[in-house]
Amino acid sequence: MESIKQTVTAGANYVAETLNGAAATSQKEVHKEQAKDSSAGVGERLSAAGSAVSDKFDEQSAEAKKETNKQQM
Repeated sequence: MESIKQTVTAGANYVAETLNGAAATSQKEVHKEQAKDSSAGVGERLSAAGSAVSDKFDEQSAEAKKETNKQQM
């Protein structure tokens, strides 16, 4: 019974991390476009670039967690 519970939990976590990764990817793309916007101020562009880097880390973290959960299913 415990094995079934672990499999269901891993499956739910897999789905959650898939969604987290997709959200991070989406945010990363938005921030990349903001960083490229020549009509935006320098500070705004630098902030967006920094956010894009942070989003990339979030994206990679979610992917790693997703893989871990996939292996536990």
